[in-house]
Amino acid sequence: MNPASLLLLNLFIVASIVSAAAQHNILKSLPPVGEGVEIHVQVLYDDTVNASSGANIFRQLFKKVQGYFNNESIMIKFKVENMTKNNSLRAFYKNSSSLDAIRTLANLTKYATQEAKRNDTVFYYFSEKEILQETRTGDLLELDLTEKATIKTLCTSNSSAVLVKYIPDSEDRHIPAVKGTAEVMGLRNYKKMTLSEYISLLRTFWKCPKSDCWMQCLKQDDATSGE
Repeated sequence: MNPASLLLLNLFIVASIVSAAAQHNILKSLPPVGEGVEIHVQVLYDDTVNASSGANIFRQLFKKVQGYFNNESIMIKFKVENMTKNNSLRAFYKNSSSLDAIRTLANLTKYATQEAKRNDTVFYYFSEKEILQETRTGDLLELDLTEKATIKTLCTSNSSAVLVKYIPDSEDRHIPAVKGTAEVMGLRNYKKMTLSEYISLLRTFWKCPKSDCWMQCLKQDDATSGE
């Protein structure tokens, strides 16, 4: 068994038997994940977004998104490749001016399936409109979302798509994109990663192009220790 597989096995065993508090301490001692992984960002936006300053506003936003994940020891990089205005992807919620979260995401995902050339591409659709979703119980009060994303689709055969509420005047305007990206990677809570999710991220990133740094480093360390 190679060192990378052995590490995964050991982490899986630990995750299944130790407490949440103990897992948190273990996570602190583990190395970062995502070295060498670059997410190729395709930006789409509707006419509510003032993009007069061009792609720079989105490059700055994704620089903050990258910084957030890097601070959480998820060392992925983001490359904004295209920025396109598109109003045709919108689906409106019950004849209102708000976006229907599920239907708009479905339109975006279909678009991504047609356009994506790589499995590490994520399509983000920005709008300043409300993003609403009907509750499972059919309550009169809808869910007012800041993001809606495909779940655990990064570097798989499925397309990765994130619908994002753009809040231009907020210092935290990057957070909806952070939350959506976390969902695309399979994280349930963008603020707190569990040991099981750490293991899942390792597996996900190994499927991404140029994501073999971790395995190569483990092999090098093993070779060095055997000298």
